Amino acid sequence: MLLRAQFTWWVFHSVGDAMVNTPTMNQIWLPFFCGVIVGDFVASGRTIVIGCFTGISAYRINW
Repeated sequence: MLLRAQFTWWVFHSVGDAMVNTPTMNQIWLPFFCGVIVGDFVASGRTIVIGCFTGISAYRINW
């Protein structure tokens, strides 16, 4: 609410605001965000490995 008070363009979705303090949200936020982070590392790692074998580079690595 602090950001909403200071920045008038900061918009909150009403459903998100209602769910933020529910027990379900307290149980699922950590696995969800850990999954997003691990998925990003797995996807970028797979792309780098495929790029090493095929010679196509999606990410610039200075080796």
